[in-house]
Amino acid sequence: MSENSAYNLLLYSLNQIQPSTETMKKSPLLFLLFGQFAYADAVMDPPEECPIGSEGMSSHYGEWCGEVPCDEADPCPEGSECISTSVCLDVITADCGGLSDDTGEPCTFEVREVLGTCETDSDCERGTCVTANRCATDAQQEEVDAEAACSGCSQGQQAGSIAGLFGLLGWMFLSRRRA
Repeated sequence: MSENSAYNLLLYSLNQIQPSTETMKKSPLLFLLFGQFAYADAVMDPPEECPIGSEGMSSHYGEWCGEVPCDEADPCPEGSECISTSVCLDVITADCGGLSDDTGEPCTFEVREVLGTCETDSDCERGTCVTANRCATDAQQEEVDAEAACSGCSQGQQAGSIAGLFGLLGWMFLSRRRA
């Protein structure tokens, strides 16, 4: 068979499997009816920024900031340091998306999500305040240090006080003028 005839046979075969015009007219309707049942097997990217002692993780379960514990036997990766941190930790058992293990039982795994720093359980909306050694990147440590240096202060507080002072002075000026 010549190269040209193989090419023609391929084109002929492809033309034979093209859907009919009637099928093409129905496809948007089929998509609207059954499109909601199509699921992509996609895993989202992990969070880029996480609280101290955690790193972005993701799976079919979702995205979260996972705890990164450390000790002498399990040191931190390069670029981070093992330090004692107090974080709001929420521990849940998640399913593996309907998969089963070797025994036929539904597959599950433990998610240890770090939600933020804390001093007591009352600081945590979810989970509990747990102090332990965790890996912390330099950037995470700098952020915690900056928060500690400004404990109790809030941005814009000074501007609001100055505006209030000018408002009071203006009111006093106008009150004296009327009298």
